Amino acid sequence: MAGETGESRLPRWAVPAAIVLAVAAIAALSFVERWRVLTSSPFPLGVDGYFYPVQLRALLESGHLQYPASPLAFWLLAPFAAATDPITGTKLGAAVYGALIAVPAYGVGAQLGRSRGAGLVASAIATWSAGSLYLTVEFVKNAIGITVALGALWLILRALAVPRRGRIVAACGGIVAALLAHKLAAALVIGVAIVGAIVEAIERGVLRGRRLIYLLGGLAVLAIGLLALGHLAPKRFLSLDDLRLVETLLSDEPRWSLPVLDTPATHVTLRHEPLLAALAAAVATVALIAERRTWRGRLRTIGKILVVLGALAIIVGVIVPLAIAGGVVVVAGGMFVLARAKRMPVPRLSATTQVTTRGATVVPWLVILLAVVIAVPWLAVDDPQGLAMRLRVIAFVPLALCTAIALRLVRSLLADDAALCAVLAVVVVATGARGRPEGVIPPHPALVSAVLAIDGRVQPGELVVVPERHLAFMVAWYARVPVSLRPVDDARWRLLPLARTRDTALAPALLAVRDRAELPPVIGLHPWDPNGLVLVPEVTWRYLLDHLPPSERARWLAWPTI
Repeated sequence: MAGETGESRLPRWAVPAAIVLAVAAIAALSFVERWRVLTSSPFPLGVDGYFYPVQLRALLESGHLQYPASPLAFWLLAPFAAATDPITGTKLGAAVYGALIAVPAYGVGAQLGRSRGAGLVASAIATWSAGSLYLTVEFVKNAIGITVALGALWLILRALAVPRRGRIVAACGGIVAALLAHKLAAALVIGVAIVGAIVEAIERGVLRGRRLIYLLGGLAVLAIGLLALGHLAPKRFLSLDDLRLVETLLSDEPRWSLPVLDTPATHVTLRHEPLLAALAAAVATVALIAERRTWRGRLRTIGKILVVLGALAIIVGVIVPLAIAGGVVVVAGGMFVLARAKRMPVPRLSATTQVTTRGATVVPWLVILLAVVIAVPWLAVDDPQGLAMRLRVIAFVPLALCTAIALRLVRSLLADDAALCAVLAVVVVATGARGRPEGVIPPHPALVSAVLAIDGRVQPGELVVVPERHLAFMVAWYARVPVSLRPVDDARWRLLPLARTRDTALAPALLAVRDRAELPPVIGLHPWDPNGLVLVPEVTWRYLLDHLPPSERARWLAWPTI
């Protein structure tokens, strides 16, 4: 009987090999889906769609970027652009690196969920979520940055678990890569790395005496270095200017969804991924509390959670006054629970899962906190370029990782969770984002045709002022002329799309001014609408402003942009 059992046992390499194949399949299928969506239009997709080809063309032709930005994403995209062309290369690289999030998501999920099955589920969620697909199409640099950030987090967790020299060097390399990839990725990774390192040092008892001085000095040097980088290149690295984004983070109006994507074509998956992440965080919290070996430890954990949630409510209360009272009540409740737990005896319970005391223990709580912050309904998500919008879009990251943590509770109840996790991963892939990406509108061929008509009408070096980001990069790509979103003294042209002039006094004025021979002519570029896209000389523009009603004149003097 024993021999039969031994013969039926799988070889050691079978399970790791199956996991590798499963993650590879998740990534490969996701690449095919992303590539299908990206190539549904011959033009770049998204508001910043033409930004990436412009940057890659400049990188290939001159060796540097045309606009200042975090460079790593463009370095990674450059080989694809060199092998094809900047537009195709952007799409190909975006599909590849977007699908490759399956690999680090598995690694982090397996670490936080303490099982390969949890890692597999996290990989499937991170790869097949609507937010992940949206980033690949709309914010390519952000998509690559999140993939790099999860890779760095994986390296940090490995270094915290076993702090060998090689792992520490690799973790530092991951942090540097996140710094070079994207500001949001850098902020997430640095926060986890610093908190994890400090907790690790405290748990090991080495944060004292000269070591404490060395640590504080090292953190001070790191902070000064990061601030210096941000000051020298604020468009490339985190800077003090980015703190202004926090000022507009909150709103008076509670909203769970993403209003800028809230269209009939927007599926429930993207609109409510933040809520799903919050629910996963709640279950993950229960799992972490259940792992504490004593009732006293569990009560202390609950008390700390209440204090943090109350503090968060008080912060939100700066915008929503009613939250202040609730936050005070929750903080008071948390302090009461902590005081109660301190006086309790410590009867031991049977441990559900092996608990570590190293720095990696704090990372799950940081992930849960990220999910809670993203799910705060008072985030100002109506600005498509704001911090709140960017946070809501990456809700799939804490959703994937909190799900992995929550599966620790399942693992404590089941002898083997492999089959359940495999089924969950298959369900996620089968029901994941498909078809047209939510919230993304491809450029209209007539608009592209109109922008193409600028070439030859604007001389090299003449500055064009435009009111929209996607138009700015489109003009830079097709006409190769300098563009600006704000009026400047040496501007020669104003470019106005129909969407900005329709139903305004400017629309008939643009038609009437064409009859004034003494003024430089307004150039209509659109193939069938005279005001579809117009190129207005600066002299003629000033004449138009002087003859508009006062209210409209003030509006156009301010030059509203999106």
